[in-house]
Amino acid sequence: MGTDYFMLFLAFVVEAILFYYHTAHQEAFEQTVHLLLVGSILACAASVLVESFRPDLLELKRVRAYCTMLQGAWFYTVAFLLYNPFPGAAQPWKPAVEHAATMWVGVIFSWLCFVVALAHVVICAQVSGCTPPKRQSLYRRLNNDGAVEMGREPATPMEKVALDMAIDDSSEVELILAQ
Repeated sequence: MGTDYFMLFLAFVVEAILFYYHTAHQEAFEQTVHLLLVGSILACAASVLVESFRPDLLELKRVRAYCTMLQGAWFYTVAFLLYNPFPGAAQPWKPAVEHAATMWVGVIFSWLCFVVALAHVVICAQVSGCTPPKRQSLYRRLNNDGAVEMGREPATPMEKVALDMAIDDSSEVELILAQ
């Protein structure tokens, strides 16, 4: 496990422990809100732990990004639920029926999970649409010509320049490699 993954894992675990013990001697509503926050923090820690064993998988990085987005979004939602930030506004979550409010917290958390997942999909789609063509397609194209094998580093500096440019037209790539 790399040092960066270990430190990130440790940071999430310490944050989860602090929020877990923050729930002591609180009402059921506040305990539920904080325990959902602890759960999202532990999901972040678990995703970092799994990613540390396979740092090359993009899917694990996306899971970690989703968990972190969910944790941050829920943290802000908790702030609005417990401490209304608008001056002079009444606190809406001090109901007479504690059980009903606690049940609504679960519903709000579920909706938030869906909204964060939707935002995550949109962001990933936008990012993948903005990135240039993958080097792998250029590797394959050059492999068909016999110039560069798939997955092998470029043998000459000119091959490296051709691969770094990621030119779509294979005739231009052949011209660069011929020089």
